[in-house]
Amino acid sequence: MVRATRKSETPLAIGFRVFENDTLLTHNGKLHVRYKDGTFIELSDESAIRAERIRYRYDRHDEIVFRFLRGVLRVVSPKQEATKFYTVKTSHATAQVSANSEFFLLQPHEDRDLTVGVLKGKVELMSEVTNNFIEVTAGTAAVVKLSGLVSSVGSFRASQVQHLRDRTRL
Repeated sequence: MVRATRKSETPLAIGFRVFENDTLLTHNGKLHVRYKDGTFIELSDESAIRAERIRYRYDRHDEIVFRFLRGVLRVVSPKQEATKFYTVKTSHATAQVSANSEFFLLQPHEDRDLTVGVLKGKVELMSEVTNNFIEVTAGTAAVVKLSGLVSSVGSFRASQVQHLRDRTRL
């Protein structure tokens, strides 16, 4: 992890707190971050995200915005309320969640396309280049190309889901 105030990598341990502008990196391992309301994120090896905005009210978050830099990210929001939302941004796309959900984001280091696969709930996926968006519902996936093209890629196969869970789950 790179703490925003230090600019150097710090090994993480159980109970480590994540603050705004912290960057979480994995090199040869996986990372699991759980919030008090039950929401959690998991990163596979060679992945990176930065916590851009975290707002809490009454011991729960109202807004979380992460910048997804690369790799494979799994997000599970089991108790999402209508008054709060979860956003993941990349260099050319935004994924926003406002209901209970479970989804994966995939963007390998050399690849510029972002793939979003939703297992539960729905995610609004928008291109920052063209402002086109698509609603990705449970069991389906969509891709955003660097050019701005947003398109559905159909449903997830069970083998694809298991592969992604194996890559992120501790």
